[in-house]
Amino acid sequence: MALEIWNIMKNQVMIFNMTPSDLILAIKKKRKYGRVYVQILDRSYSAEWEEALFEIIKKDLLSQEMPCEDFKKNLDKVTRNIASQILTHLLNEDMAYSAEIMEMSEAKEFSNQFFSFFEKDALCYSNSDWNKNKYSKDKKFEFGLGSSNPLTDSTFDSGVIICDSKKIGIAWFQDED
Repeated sequence: MALEIWNIMKNQVMIFNMTPSDLILAIKKKRKYGRVYVQILDRSYSAEWEEALFEIIKKDLLSQEMPCEDFKKNLDKVTRNIASQILTHLLNEDMAYSAEIMEMSEAKEFSNQFFSFFEKDALCYSNSDWNKNKYSKDKKFEFGLGSSNPLTDSTFDSGVIICDSKKIGIAWFQDED
């Protein structure tokens, strides 16, 4: 059984041993701005993971005209550490105005829990170039969105995809200016 401890005094979620479903609901509740698409799915062995994921998300997330080949081309392999930083950043603030959505500590907890569902050698991908952001105003998070290959029709979209031998996970966010 999942154990959740809600810290009501600071309106923060402390996460311990949440199920994937609990985590997905908590992320969607806390990142209430923009569009949020989070799934953790059992991996189908009958198809390449990119094709399996493409079939699942094409109706709900992707640009209507995007073929599977373009979906694959728009993804860049990133390290697990970079993927975790990307997810943390996208949970912490929106892409349009860099407005804080949740506290950094909470965003890190959600990101750590998301990645805990996957094997250590899982492959990670994103559609965006993330790097040190020398223009960060307060220097609290010097990691910023560079260029991207959009997967949706939104002004801003980015996220992470993680795949191991048993599961596929996606955490994708869309924001408008």
